[in-house]
Parts: sequence; structure tokens; C-alpha cells
Amino acid sequence: PQVRAFFQKYFNDEFRDRIPVVAAYPENYQDKQAYLSIGLTSPMPKSKGYHLGVLCEKWGLERNQVLLVDDDRNNVVAAAQEGYGAILVKNRKGLEEQDLTQ
Repeated sequence: PQVRAFFQKYFNDEFRDRIPVVAAYPENYQDKQAYLSIGLTSPMPKSKGYHLGVLCEKWGLERNQVLLVDDDRNNVVAAAQEGYGAILVKNRKGLEEQDLTQ
């Protein structure tokens, strides 16, 4: 909800309404039957790599066109290493303007 509120403040309706969300908890896709059921050939990475890849595929985006906003430093570091934009949200307060200006 806080991310959507942020986008409502800074972006127009056309853009805001197109913000996709990919929800899949990696712990649920570690055994073979589970990860095969969603088209993976190996366990889902514990980072957000799968989620970001789905966004790129669905929307025809390059990695450098995607921004991950996350409260887990490991996810942010992994995303940045894979070529995505990434912002760490501190103290689980949600995305704040200062996060974008640092």
C-alpha cells in the first residue's frame, strides 16, 4: 500500500495503474514438483531474481528499466548485481522520498 501511495503522489494515473506485482514466495518453490509447476527447471532463487525476470518477460523490459524496492538488503544487493535498479527501504517504513534522493 505504501508503494502505491508513493506512485500516486509522483506519477499520473496511466502509469500508476500499470504497476505490476509478482507474488511468489521462494520457500514454496524449492521442491521439484513445486518449481516445475511454474515452469522452472530448478528451485526458485531465494532472491527476487525470479520475480524480476517475470516482470521483464511480461512487459518486454530490460533489467535496467526495472526498479526493485525492498526491505531485505540481500534482495537489493542480488538485484543490483543482476543489473536491476534497487532501493533498500529502511526499518520497514515503506518507500519514502528520501530513499530516492540518496
